[in-house]
Amino acid sequence: MQKMELDLANRFTYAWDTSYTDNRGNTIDTTMGDGLAKISTVHTVTGSASTFSNQVAANPSFSKGALVAGKKLGQRGTIDNLGINTPFAPNYIITSDDEDTVLAVKELLNATADITSANANTYNNYPNATYKHIASALVCTSATGVRDTTKEKFWFLVDSKLSSLFLTVISQPYFTTPTPKSNGEEPLSGSWLFTSGADYGICEVSARGTVGSKGTGV
Repeated sequence: MQKMELDLANRFTYAWDTSYTDNRGNTIDTTMGDGLAKISTVHTVTGSASTFSNQVAANPSFSKGALVAGKKLGQRGTIDNLGINTPFAPNYIITSDDEDTVLAVKELLNATADITSANANTYNNYPNATYKHIASALVCTSATGVRDTTKEKFWFLVDSKLSSLFLTVISQPYFTTPTPKSNGEEPLSGSWLFTSGADYGICEVSARGTVGSKGTGV
C-alpha cells in the first residue's frame, strides 16, 4: 500500500521531469500525451499551433497572490486540442507537509477575513469549502522514500473534473501469512516466507486540469 501511495505522490514530486527511476530500478515514463513533463510552459495540442503553460510564473511560494496567479493561469491558458479555452475550476490544493506551506494554505482557507488586510469589514474569498487541501509527506521524497528538501515548497492546483490522472487497482494490496508444513516454510533454515503485493496502474494523458509551482520564487 505504501508503494502505491509513493508512486502516486511521485507523479507530483517529478512533475517537472519526463521520467524517474523508482525504488525497484524501473524507469517510469511520466510524459503527457504531448511528450512533455506534467508541468511545462509549452504544452502542445493536436489540432492547433497554440501552446499552453501550466507552470505558475516565477515559481512563487504559496500565498494568496500565488493562488490567484495559479488560478488565472489555468483559467486563461487551458485549451483543448483545437486551441479553444477550457474552463478551469480547481478544487484541490496539493502540497508537501512543509509546515510553512501547510500553514499558509490553512490560514487562507480558515480565515474569517481577508488575510492580507487588518480591516474588520473585509472577508475571506476562499473559505474552507472552496478547496480540499491534501498535504502529503511523500510529495517531497525521492522515489526511494528519502526526504528531498528541495521539493518541500512544491504546490499544485487541481481541477479534479478536468484532470486525467487515473489510478486503476486490479488487485488490492495483500499480505499472505504462511502455515506450518506449507511452501511458506523453509525447511533448511526454519524461516517463514511471507508474501505481499498489489497490481495497479497509474496513467495521465494530459496536463490539463493541473497547474504547479516549485515554490522557490518570491
